[in-house]
Amino acid sequence: MRYAKANNPYLKEYDKQKPSSHIMYIYEKPVRWSMSRPLQTGGFEWVHIEGGVLDPDLVDDDEGCIAEVDFDYPHGKYNNFPLAPESLCPEEWSDYTKSL
Repeated sequence: MRYAKANNPYLKEYDKQKPSSHIMYIYEKPVRWSMSRPLQTGGFEWVHIEGGVLDPDLVDDDEGCIAEVDFDYPHGKYNNFPLAPESLCPEEWSDYTKSL
């Protein structure tokens, strides 16, 4: 980690003899990066999923897919947690998930 010390009139330790400097902390969450990317505007297609299991051969490796799913969960118990936050390829699904 690098060391930096600000020197400007807003600080108690301001030294007029030294050049004025400021420190800015910028934290970019990954979601900001993804939100800055252009949205896809075409080339969408519907895929029918047989028996509730997504065929990995139908998913383009470069583009991925978005699956709309219906599921039930206990309301109130998980208010502080996001719903279904996983992003897994079908090959990574557990046997239990595949059996649903």
